[in-house]
Amino acid sequence: MARITGEYTRPHGDIDVGVFRSQLKDCLNVLGRERVQLCRDGAHVAWDGGEVPPEVHDIWITDREQKYWVLQIMVFDDEGDRVIYRRDRRISWPKAHHAIEIEGIRVLNPLVGFLFKTNKSRLEDKEVHDVMQLIKHLV
Repeated sequence: MARITGEYTRPHGDIDVGVFRSQLKDCLNVLGRERVQLCRDGAHVAWDGGEVPPEVHDIWITDREQKYWVLQIMVFDDEGDRVIYRRDRRISWPKAHHAIEIEGIRVLNPLVGFLFKTNKSRLEDKEVHDVMQLIKHLV
């Protein structure tokens, strides 16, 4: 469920995990090279175990049998203690503000999600819903 300020707002169909690029290779090695698919130019490409190219920001992980997707990794560029917005590198924020805690679980700061969702030429209905819910709760 999408969750903003303690209120369930809509169902969410998958699990997204954010990983800082500086920690990405170690994270992927733990998952196992054979399960990792990089999203490049609209296609899934098997990870070769090396550095993930800077243009890759989404990675999909399969189950052990490689039949189903089980996880999406969103890659966040970082430098030191700051997260860098890939669409305009002039925008950055402290890693300490990248996530918030809700009921003991760290989740992406809703304002970071808002930044990414609203910088598209066309939003999906679920993204419009999320943006409207966030605005409602911030006013």
